[in-house]
Amino acid sequence: FEKRLPAQKNEKRFRKSLFAESYTTPGFLAATFEMRLKKGSNNGVGFTFGAGLGNGYLSEVPTNNTSAYKQMLAIPLGINYIIGQNIHGFEVGTGITPQIPLENVRGGRHESGTVYTGRIGYRFQPVREGFVGRIAWAPLLENIPIQSNHELTLGNVAISVGYSFK
Repeated sequence: FEKRLPAQKNEKRFRKSLFAESYTTPGFLAATFEMRLKKGSNNGVGFTFGAGLGNGYLSEVPTNNTSAYKQMLAIPLGINYIIGQNIHGFEVGTGITPQIPLENVRGGRHESGTVYTGRIGYRFQPVREGFVGRIAWAPLLENIPIQSNHELTLGNVAISVGYSFK
């Protein structure tokens, strides 16, 4: 006599990943969540969002007429497309990262900035669950009102490590 378990439904789920991500310039460091929009697949369209530390900036200190180094909260948001169903993939993507000063600057006002990102690179991701790694060329266009400048950084590299699951 063999006891049979009820038939398991072959339920496909959306692939998800958690990353620690760093850009060489301007020094972003973020925790990022990603999800594919095609069930049971490593490839296709996906979206990302996260939070971390963005640009640093010099802020005027009104009491002694000097500057102090401050940090911004970065909120990376993006979309990407992965070509390659197996463990190796080619990734292209774009995103926007609003940045919010963590302290008041310039006479008590908050002045936010925005970074626009691109990404073209290699991705290692298991078919099931496990380690995920990415390395990509990631040009940035920064719009930082605090420093009153716009800067294009072409020589930027993005490196991510994380865990993928369904």
